[in-house]
Amino acid sequence: MNNQNEETVLTSNSQDLSMDDEVQGLDIQNKQNEGKGIFWNKILLKKQISKVNFFAQLFHYAMMTFIFVSVEILQPELLSRNFGIEQENAGTQNSNIIMVDVGVKILFAPFFGIMADRFGRQKVLIYGIITVAIAIFFMPFSANLYPQYLLWRCFYAQGAICIAVIPLMADYIQDVSKGKAAALNVVMASGGAVLSADLVTGVLSSDNIDIKYSYMVVAISYLILSLLYAIFLKSGLPIQEEDNSLKIVRNPEQRTCTFMMKVGLEASQNPWILMGYITNLLARNDSILLSLYLIIWTYDKTGQENYDKAYIQGHTLAGIAYMSLFLFTIVYGILMEKISKFYVMFVMLLLTALGGFMMIFADSPYDVYTYIVMVVLGSGMSGLQTASLYLIQKYAYKNYRGYITGLSGIFSVLGILICVLSGYLIDSVSDYKYGVK
Repeated sequence: MNNQNEETVLTSNSQDLSMDDEVQGLDIQNKQNEGKGIFWNKILLKKQISKVNFFAQLFHYAMMTFIFVSVEILQPELLSRNFGIEQENAGTQNSNIIMVDVGVKILFAPFFGIMADRFGRQKVLIYGIITVAIAIFFMPFSANLYPQYLLWRCFYAQGAICIAVIPLMADYIQDVSKGKAAALNVVMASGGAVLSADLVTGVLSSDNIDIKYSYMVVAISYLILSLLYAIFLKSGLPIQEEDNSLKIVRNPEQRTCTFMMKVGLEASQNPWILMGYITNLLARNDSILLSLYLIIWTYDKTGQENYDKAYIQGHTLAGIAYMSLFLFTIVYGILMEKISKFYVMFVMLLLTALGGFMMIFADSPYDVYTYIVMVVLGSGMSGLQTASLYLIQKYAYKNYRGYITGLSGIFSVLGILICVLSGYLIDSVSDYKYGVK
């Protein structure tokens, strides 16, 4: 009987699994009657969602990216000032820490996906916000790199994946306008990244400011601002919605990480969910490419004469890429709803690959050609980020969004892991070691 109760039966709705399920023939007026409209009814909210809830979730994406980028920018400075790590070894230590960070996120992503469905988005998110702020606040007070700082980084990692897997957009936005909503969320996320790059790089990482104060300012600011928006999110458990595409035995004892993985993997029978997993795997390479890699590449190309100068120019190039990302994101969001998603995804993948190929022939971080490469990369990456958010948040089965979002979070951190392992591989066969001959 137990085995019978634990059986999961998936029945595929042919319309949901159709590769051509573009939004056609929908009655927009009826959709508007179900919920409020934002921005001249271009984005339609679900019936129980207020405009305040919507703007709070927008702010969530900005603050989430702000804190992620800030930690990665501040860490090299912390390694140098507090732990005396030389430039020759800084890249190695950075990569080692990122490897552990990714491992922790992979372990905790399924857990927080389940918790988001079981206890509600707001409660789980507030837990993640508080733990992230605590970890960042105490990081610079570590007496040593191993194990104290690494332990705080692990504590931060589980909080970071907690806030990353909360499926707010899926809960708040009607399917008919999730493309534009995804684009807007990516714009907000990019804004958070640019704000972090300007504030942290330009002010808080200055030699005139104690690195401890920089971490404390970031942690306290993030805690206050994030709790302010979190209280305006929809409270309580996610509303159960009718969904004929996935039939699962409603047994609370089955809500385990193993069960979540089974749901998430079997949900990939829907080709759009599968494509969402793939774009999540590819979209997060910007966290390495537009931060650590560009600095190392700039340092190498300028003859390794001035690391601080290379650090600034690397972030300048990243800023150009993010500006391109800003401009193209809305275009991708609109196109996702208007034309075949296959065509849109082909274009974004082509632009990303083209930008990477063009990077091979870039000789100087100060050339106009390099700036053009950053624009091309940004235009492609913006599509990947929009698609990774849009596909999962739209097609995830309604009553198991936390499960599927949790699994997509694993694919995201696996993408980062692949970048780090690629860095190890390149260093093992080249004359350079993390930017230093």
